[in-house]
Amino acid sequence: MSGSHTGEYISKVFLSMLKHWDITHNRVVLVLRDSGANMIKGLRLAEIPDLSCSAHTLQLVRMLEQKRALNIYAGEHGKFTTPNADQWALVSNLTETLGPIEQVTFEMSKAEASISCIIPSIAVLKMVLQAEGPTTRGIKSLRETMFQSLEKRFLKMEKTKCLVLATPLDPRYKGQIFAMETLSKAKDWVIEEHAIVSEQCKTATTGVQEANLKRIRVEEEEEQPGPSGLLEQMYANILGAHGETPEENDEQQITEQLDQYLREPLIDRQTGLPLEWWKQNATRLYLLAPLARKFLCPPPSSVPSERIFSEIGIIYDRRGAGSQDSMQRICVSCITTCLFLNWEY
Repeated sequence: MSGSHTGEYISKVFLSMLKHWDITHNRVVLVLRDSGANMIKGLRLAEIPDLSCSAHTLQLVRMLEQKRALNIYAGEHGKFTTPNADQWALVSNLTETLGPIEQVTFEMSKAEASISCIIPSIAVLKMVLQAEGPTTRGIKSLRETMFQSLEKRFLKMEKTKCLVLATPLDPRYKGQIFAMETLSKAKDWVIEEHAIVSEQCKTATTGVQEANLKRIRVEEEEEQPGPSGLLEQMYANILGAHGETPEENDEQQITEQLDQYLREPLIDRQTGLPLEWWKQNATRLYLLAPLARKFLCPPPSSVPSERIFSEIGIIYDRRGAGSQDSMQRICVSCITTCLFLNWEY
């Protein structure tokens, strides 16, 4: 990228990148971005689903309050060499208050983390900040300010479709975290997304595949013995071949499967592997499984990808500018290994 990084320019570059990789709009599930106004505007102009990096947003809450608390303390007491008992108590209580945010940030930064953890994590952090805490001067107001900051920064998370869908499709959380109104909205969106995914699958079917399916059906029909006599013919007309019942409404099927899934027990939050669970249950919950793969794959944080580029930068710096061509090949190879572009669900 070159020139001024305006929202319009970012939108243009992003759309040209999708075109280069032959990725259509409807196959972009989510773009994880920072909170820069130009990035927000660029992706909105491109009409691409986007989400701010949750780990960075949490750190904004934490860093802002650390800076504020330290500045106030330095202004009131000036420089000091050895903290007294009250000061140590303040530091201890501050650490206790900020600890849960650090833990959530760490969990969100893992390579295997999913956006399904965002809504539950923020809900738990709010409960922690609202619970009775240390009574040290300044800590109570700090907790209140942090709570308000969380409310403000994550105000729209239960209106964000990808987050609302990912949470119940994660067998660690399901609908336990939602109010009835949000859960009802999530069910409506599941039905809507099921129709979209089904249509995409139909569109992706090639002419050769359709011909093969038709040939298989014809062969199967030819192998089935026809009704013998008038009586059997009448039964066949009423019941259909092998006593099959008419197909249920597609919306009814996905609703029943979703309700069945939500009634089942949760898996362990810390040791459970959502995608592995869906792999094992894909045949049984065949209508929901494609949606789970789609909405559980996006990460909640850009930290894992930033680690990749940091490692590439370290290698590049060590090699020096004289071997730029070879380093470009290393970068492309490494990125290609880690990123899956143009991937079919």
